[in-house]
Amino acid sequence: EEQVEVEELPLTLKHMYQAEYIVRNSVGLFTSQVQEPTYMLMDHDDQRKTWRVLMESMKCDAMEPFTFIFENIQDMETFMIICKDTLNLRVNAGVGVHSHPYTFC
Repeated sequence: EEQVEVEELPLTLKHMYQAEYIVRNSVGLFTSQVQEPTYMLMDHDDQRKTWRVLMESMKCDAMEPFTFIFENIQDMETFMIICKDTLNLRVNAGVGVHSHPYTFC
């Protein structure tokens, strides 16, 4: 299977992978569990289909596979402050299982 370098990814995906690094390497930063975007668990074909749906529809539901889900709103706010204010990343986050993405541009 072909590996794609992060630098070659569209900016949205590059930011998502950078944010994933924060979640995985910030032990103790969050008080509860953080669910990483389901896009990261998909095989290559499903990732391509999901990306295509996002590019074609731009509906809120299309963002779900690209969204970090938090159990605690304060954890989400901490995450977004780090991503947006400190690292200038554009990522999606929500609270709860079926939350609508909360995006900082």
